[in-house]
Amino acid sequence: PTWEEPQYTALEIADLFGVKDNLGTNQYQRIYVPDGKDLSFVAPGGEDYLGVYRYTQKGIPLDKNELSAFLDSVLPPLTDSLDITLPPYEIRESERYGGTERVYEYLEFGKHSRYSLKFVQSETHISVGLSDVRDKQGIVLDGEIIQADQRLTDEEILDSLQSVKNKLCRIFGVSFTKEKVVRSYSSYSEYGVVDLLVYFYNETGHPLERYGEILSDYIMIRFDNVANYEGDIVSDGVLSVASVGYRKYRIPPAESYELIANAGLISLKEAEELLFKGYAFGGHYCPLCMDAQEEVSFEGYEFVGMEYYFGEEDDGSALVIPFYTFYKEIGTSQNGNKVYAKTYVSAIPLLGYDEYLESQKADHGR
Repeated sequence: PTWEEPQYTALEIADLFGVKDNLGTNQYQRIYVPDGKDLSFVAPGGEDYLGVYRYTQKGIPLDKNELSAFLDSVLPPLTDSLDITLPPYEIRESERYGGTERVYEYLEFGKHSRYSLKFVQSETHISVGLSDVRDKQGIVLDGEIIQADQRLTDEEILDSLQSVKNKLCRIFGVSFTKEKVVRSYSSYSEYGVVDLLVYFYNETGHPLERYGEILSDYIMIRFDNVANYEGDIVSDGVLSVASVGYRKYRIPPAESYELIANAGLISLKEAEELLFKGYAFGGHYCPLCMDAQEEVSFEGYEFVGMEYYFGEEDDGSALVIPFYTFYKEIGTSQNGNKVYAKTYVSAIPLLGYDEYLESQKADHGR
């Protein structure tokens, strides 16, 4: 169907952000970046309608033989590339996430090995996790260390990792044509990024991919740049503390998205009017955070984007709808990063904004 008129109330949409049991949302989230050009968002424009989706994770029963066959195909090239020898593995059934999901897994820390290696099969996917847990000197594949220089552009980082990408694709028996870099910053680190993620994947043609969703199998390299423990290595240049993840889906993730309807979008001007009236959704909720949060006027905001927000519902599914996102610079953090306030305005029309605002006034104490 096509929706021209409101189908949800503002309070229902607030529930997507965790507004239950009379809790309110934060007015905004703080985003830390060295400069405004480092903000990552999709610019709005060009669409009159966007899909509204319901996400319900789909899976198939566990299959020990499937995981065993995957291990037999992946372990020999992986251990050869790492120049290590692992003892015979054991696949065992265990519980994850408080017993809500049963999985098969193989876990080998290696008493005298520098690497941690873990394979997990769930109902939806098989995942591989590889990290250097001993001397934090990095993962070495065929004599080449996995590293990236955060001072380079995204394109230069991807170019520098092509040899590593080829080796990982060979090990896992895959071919990926799309690549992207995601950088995360904080208010406290003195060494640039706190996380640098590199993804290799394929496009599937699903509309949500435009908004950053990866809906294919993928390889991810994560460079951790936070000194959590004594001996952790951090750098404001070359990052070498890496972990590698590979996710192989057992059922295409796009099949978990049901298109509910194509909803007509409100204009940017209408979204601005709602924003300036306070009809915005700040994101995660926390009473203490709200109490300590200074009020921000988004008049004169610097940037506006468009993104989808996933709001988990009581049955475990998620309503996925589009929002305008507004960014306003509000200060500088202790490490010199710029601080932006980010807030959400529904991109589809809603009912009951006044009731929503009144509930927020009570929760925010003003």
